[in-house]
Amino acid sequence: MRSPRALESRPDVLWRMTGQLWADFEQQLPLTQGQLDALVEACFRIGVHPATEPAQALTLLARAHRLDNANPKHPYHVGLLYLRHGRFEAAVRWLSAAAELSPANHRVWAHLSLAHRQLDEARAGSDGHNGEDRSRAESIADTIRAGRDDFDPEAAASVLPLLRPGECRWSGVRDMAADGRLRGRTAERSRDVLAVELADIAELAGRRRGGTAAFTVLAVQWMVYGYPTATVRRLARRLPREDGPAIRLLHLVCDLFETDRAELPERLAACLADGSLPDTLTALIHRQRLFWRPLRFPDLGAHAAARAFTDGDPGRHEKALYSAEKALGAAAPEPMRDVAAPTASAEPPAGPDERLAVFEEAAARLGALSDDALGHAKALAKGALGDAADFARVSGDKEILTGLVGRLEAVRQAWLEALQRFKDAEPAGLVMEFEEFRRRVEECEALFQQPLGSLRTILAKKVERKLTAKSGEFAGAEPTPSTHAVELGERLSALEAEQPSGTTTGAGAPPADRAPSPAPPPAHAGPRERVAHALAAAEARLDANFDDAWRTLDAYPPELKHREAVTLLRAYLGGQQAESDLRLGRTTAARRRWSAMLKDDPLHPGVLRNLAVAHTSAGDLAPAAQAWRRHLEALYLKDLAHGDIRRGAAERAEVHRTLAGSFGTAPLCAGSAPDSELDGDLREVPPVLAAAGKVAIATAHLRLEELNHTLSHRSPTLLLGVGRSVGEAELAAARDRCTEAVEAAVRELPARVREPFAKACRQRIEEAYRDASQTHGRTRRPGDEAEEQAHQEWVRGRVLWKLRLAKALTGAKAEWPLTEYSGDVIANLRLIDALPLDAANELVQRVARLLGLPGDPAETIEQYNQLDQLACQFALRKIFDAAEDSSAGAVTQGFPERFRRTARSWGRNGDAIPERYSEVLDDPVQLYHPSARSAFAILETSAVPGDEAERRVVAAAVTGLERWVARLPGATGPARALVRLLASLDRHDEVLEVLSTARREAFGELGRRKLAVSFIRHDIARGEYAEAVTQIRALLDGGSDDERLRYLLIEAYNHWISSGKHVPPARRIAEDLARWSDPETVAGRRVLVVAATMAPHRDRPDGAGPLAGELRELWETDPGNVEARYQLVHALYGHAWQVREQIRSAAGARRRTLRSQLDAIRAECEEHAAGLLGTGEARFAGGEAGSQERVTDSGTLTDETRRAKVQEILRAVRPDRA
Repeated sequence: MRSPRALESRPDVLWRMTGQLWADFEQQLPLTQGQLDALVEACFRIGVHPATEPAQALTLLARAHRLDNANPKHPYHVGLLYLRHGRFEAAVRWLSAAAELSPANHRVWAHLSLAHRQLDEARAGSDGHNGEDRSRAESIADTIRAGRDDFDPEAAASVLPLLRPGECRWSGVRDMAADGRLRGRTAERSRDVLAVELADIAELAGRRRGGTAAFTVLAVQWMVYGYPTATVRRLARRLPREDGPAIRLLHLVCDLFETDRAELPERLAACLADGSLPDTLTALIHRQRLFWRPLRFPDLGAHAAARAFTDGDPGRHEKALYSAEKALGAAAPEPMRDVAAPTASAEPPAGPDERLAVFEEAAARLGALSDDALGHAKALAKGALGDAADFARVSGDKEILTGLVGRLEAVRQAWLEALQRFKDAEPAGLVMEFEEFRRRVEECEALFQQPLGSLRTILAKKVERKLTAKSGEFAGAEPTPSTHAVELGERLSALEAEQPSGTTTGAGAPPADRAPSPAPPPAHAGPRERVAHALAAAEARLDANFDDAWRTLDAYPPELKHREAVTLLRAYLGGQQAESDLRLGRTTAARRRWSAMLKDDPLHPGVLRNLAVAHTSAGDLAPAAQAWRRHLEALYLKDLAHGDIRRGAAERAEVHRTLAGSFGTAPLCAGSAPDSELDGDLREVPPVLAAAGKVAIATAHLRLEELNHTLSHRSPTLLLGVGRSVGEAELAAARDRCTEAVEAAVRELPARVREPFAKACRQRIEEAYRDASQTHGRTRRPGDEAEEQAHQEWVRGRVLWKLRLAKALTGAKAEWPLTEYSGDVIANLRLIDALPLDAANELVQRVARLLGLPGDPAETIEQYNQLDQLACQFALRKIFDAAEDSSAGAVTQGFPERFRRTARSWGRNGDAIPERYSEVLDDPVQLYHPSARSAFAILETSAVPGDEAERRVVAAAVTGLERWVARLPGATGPARALVRLLASLDRHDEVLEVLSTARREAFGELGRRKLAVSFIRHDIARGEYAEAVTQIRALLDGGSDDERLRYLLIEAYNHWISSGKHVPPARRIAEDLARWSDPETVAGRRVLVVAATMAPHRDRPDGAGPLAGELRELWETDPGNVEARYQLVHALYGHAWQVREQIRSAAGARRRTLRSQLDAIRAECEEHAAGLLGTGEARFAGGEAGSQERVTDSGTLTDETRRAKVQEILRAVRPDRA
């Protein structure tokens, strides 16, 4: 017979055994029932294995539930998985499903109760929290403990279990209830309830597996939370008689809690060294027992008021500070007593109402006694010492009152401590309203907190000084106290006899653990010195408490200094002290301590965050920025090291959202959170938008916040930002968009995490793309609905943010368009527009509809994605409205100067503002054109006015435009229009003045370029051609692509050549126009070059020959220059006539030489004329071999008039060929 073999639980083995089964199932191949059961069990066992990743475990358990939806263990373990990872809503859903499948399973119901309770704790303080989950959790737990099964109160009949009906069938519910109660507030009322629960668990220890260990865990928690060790000792006697590790640990912990504090550090160090106590438990015991002195200043408000005190009555501040010092130096609190066993003869304890009345009566009596003592001391200070009897009475009374001061203080402190313990306890059996009870307790506590500083000061200063002055005169007088002073002492004795239990008073020394009272201030101290003395005493007491706490760590030897327990204690103590220093205004010390804490963990996110906050609070911007950067780096490194960047994505997104609104950018980022609305002062937004650095850092963090929010999604379609029904092409495009967004966002991350994080993001995006592509986006995962809701809320926040910015920019009260930072606002909006919303996304459109945005959602969202254009349009409307408004309103007062500052801000940001809007501001035609419409109409038909009436119209328009030029300084459009009118009236001096002023005032490069053109036209009109050409050449060399410059250059050279004054060389003209290669410019260049070549020969009687030579050289250099060849023909013809005239007056060899020269000139002239006119013969069209198309050779000269002239010259040169 084969022995039974244990079931396989190793994940790798199970994968090999069932991997093919799952592949067959996915391909819809038939499986037997046995194979199906094996597949289900394998998925379950791999899913619950501790080594399985949570995401994979969730997938496998969901797969098992899909294959066998009647088995409750699958949804039960899915619920536990969600519960362990803090997703309580999903845990409730899955555990409820498991409870429906197994309605009598108390274990399932117990964990459902736990999920409801933790869900209630997570929702506490949020809107809509009503405590239903806590009520449901308590109802389920009570039902389980009672052994009932009626979990659904609305069900017709409860379930009847097959086994153990009417009993609690899962004892772990008691452990869960005790654990939950232990985590609450430590109080006597909780102690009594917990003691009963621990007693039940101790009774169960022998009847269940691991019962002793379960009791030990709770008992250790009991002692760590401050409950009495005696209770554990008493209940431990009920445990089974065994000597296991749990029992040994329990007794060790009890011994440590009962050990004297002076010996405890050495014992803890020994336990840590021999491994008998875990590190975390060692640190908890050390903190609970040895860090008992207060490590927080009890009254920060009093401390801040004392620091700000400059003059006035110091009494109130002294009282508060001495009270704080007393609280910091108080004796060790008495340990909580064990639960008293009830006896038949014991009287019921008084209720909180009666006990409060006792405290109020004691406070009233103590206050009356203190007032009477103070009044008597003042009377002693004012009274005269006329004789020895007076001296004896005053000295006797002074001795009694001096003794009363210490005793009164001791009684006051004793009652105050008793009242504070009474205040911290649960007011069980309270009759009066709780609010009234708390108010009366606070008032009573305030009465007990009033110190006796004034009484002590009067006795030490005034009375003692008076007695000292008369001590020589009445040296023999014995102190004889008055009856009133003796009565005061008797009243105090009565109060001391009625002191609360557990306290001691009298003239004796204070308890050993209580710190001695501080020394009084110097007798000559003024108000500021007295407050400073009290403040220093309180701070010194807090520092002494920390010193005592630090000394308890000296017991750990050097080899244990880096153990987790000691590191935790150092971190706790250092953090407490640094926080106290920060709250007390000692920021330098706080930063120094947090920096020291980084030695244990250089990348601790909490320490780095605190350090960053401290630097920010102190105004150290550079160290603050570095600290925040290190904090972010630590957050990213933590998740990169963990291997799951989604794990901390929500936390990183929250940090980036917070940082985006820090550093003075809060008004800009208000409204970007999901729960925000369109609130706040919108006038604060434009000044922040004007700061490029602030907008850059805010948008960088918002971009990273968006990236981390996206990475927090589990749903692949949500991560990619697409719907569930998109195709493959849309998925690929979404993947590419996400990858580009990652590259844009990670640029602002620290260098050490930038590339690793970008790589992890790309992997995550690729995985989401594969998942969405394989399932075609239609598979819904657990929690997808919650994720979509959360993402919708985030999108809502982003849309509201855009709406808020648009409202701040275009609101009725917006004044930024006419400010010196108007252009900065518009330029920086491009950074905001770099964070667009996907107008095509269905969810974004849904949010737009839910918010009630008018029009098509996609178009509306796209409009808010272009806030810079929206701002430009609004700014121009606002500026033009103010320019046209002639009233004396606040906006139009001093408008020219405001326009100048506004325009210059646009000019500073010319590269970022769209050119079409800058051009409108520079040339506001709609403003000035109506005042000169008639004049412009006249100049459209002719360059100058035709008659005197038209001149008057133009002159009148000049006056109107001059007003606009003065009203819009910096805008070149009105000035250029005015120049045009002035030039038509030949008022050139005024033209130059207007242009010079406009160039000096121009706000942007665009306007200056247009003014340069006007200057060039003015120079051409004045005949300053060289200056015009120089300006054109400078603009062209500067990279200007204005098409008008080409025509102006040609016009300038044309007029220059026509003037005949200092004509430029043809080579220079050719070089200037060589930058254009279009046929029109080439033709114009050739004409100008020829004209410049001919200009020097215009008045020379013998110029035909040299001119012909230059034209010949010009044509040979550029054979396509038809103008040069045409003029060469004319020059050769003229040269021929000159040579012919010379022949008539010559003879002999000279005549023969001239004749030969004339023949050569005629031949050349004939050749060039023929080239211009053509042969008239047919020839092939192209140069390609084999071309059969034939055309007539008509020459290169096309102008008929010129052809006729050339033919005439040809006939004159060669009459025989005419």
